[in-house]
Amino acid sequence: MDLRRRKEWGSFVFWIFSLLIPISVWAEPMPEPTLNAASDAVLEHRVIPSRKVWEWVEAKPPRFEIVLNIPATQLTVYDEGKPVRHHKVSVGTPRWPTPTGKFNIYEIQWNPWWLPPESEWAKDAEKTPPGPRNPLYPVKLIMEKALRIHGTPSTWSIGRAASHGCMRMRRDEVRNLAEFLESNLVANHDPAIFEEYRKKVWQPYSTKLDPEQHIWVYMVYQPLERWSNALVLHPNYYGRRIPFEEQILDLLLASGVYTAPIDLGKFHAFKKQSRGTTIIPFRDLLADAADTDGLPDGFQAACLENDTQESLAQIRQTYNTRLVPAVVPIAQYGAE
Repeated sequence: MDLRRRKEWGSFVFWIFSLLIPISVWAEPMPEPTLNAASDAVLEHRVIPSRKVWEWVEAKPPRFEIVLNIPATQLTVYDEGKPVRHHKVSVGTPRWPTPTGKFNIYEIQWNPWWLPPESEWAKDAEKTPPGPRNPLYPVKLIMEKALRIHGTPSTWSIGRAASHGCMRMRRDEVRNLAEFLESNLVANHDPAIFEEYRKKVWQPYSTKLDPEQHIWVYMVYQPLERWSNALVLHPNYYGRRIPFEEQILDLLLASGVYTAPIDLGKFHAFKKQSRGTTIIPFRDLLADAADTDGLPDGFQAACLENDTQESLAQIRQTYNTRLVPAVVPIAQYGAE
């Protein structure tokens, strides 16, 4: 047999031999993962000393925050988490609804121009210079997505869904609100400037806020609210599908009234008769044979106080928490 044939025959024998011997002879298998967290941590630590994970972090709110409840047509201003001002507003109609979400007021414009938006309802309108005949006079608070809080001569629309998406306020109220915010946010502010705004109504002025001064605005859609001893039902302007029964139970649970049997049929009767904002005391929702022993003090009274601070805490949790990357040492996993 020549050398060439011997090499081919040797390769064939080696191939047959390799099929018969377990593969463990040729290579040591990789260790299987174990359920021991400490040993896993040691094994992973040989490869990477840390790991990037995602965690929920709540953004630090600014000094001023505003909550607009669209069905309630009410705007509440918070200073360091405490409600300091309440204003009735006009919100968008079902055709031009006011959006929900979190926005920022980043500029205050006094004596503004009115520039027709690129929308069907304003296609034939012309721009209007500053002055008392301007539909936005005397001031507008500017947010993203062309949203504004501004004055209006149409006072009949306040407390209704009557705008094209923006929030209308009475002229004296929006002026007071803008003065309050600007005087507290602008460093070395001169109060005399407000008198200049009033006198020179044909002259536009602009106050741009630094990023850390931006005012957070939460626009929420809550047709059902809990006041201290009552449920408050607002008009469902946009005809949204609301899980009222589920929300009622959550609100009653938060108030401590869950210990008493509630007749949801009574709520639906109130809802059917409602033609606007309706205040429903908890006592009027009790089942006929309910025992009121052990209910919170003052439960029998129809209290008209809105627990707005509790509301703000829940809204903050919804809009201000976000996932952010964080580097966590592997040793931390081994300790869990």
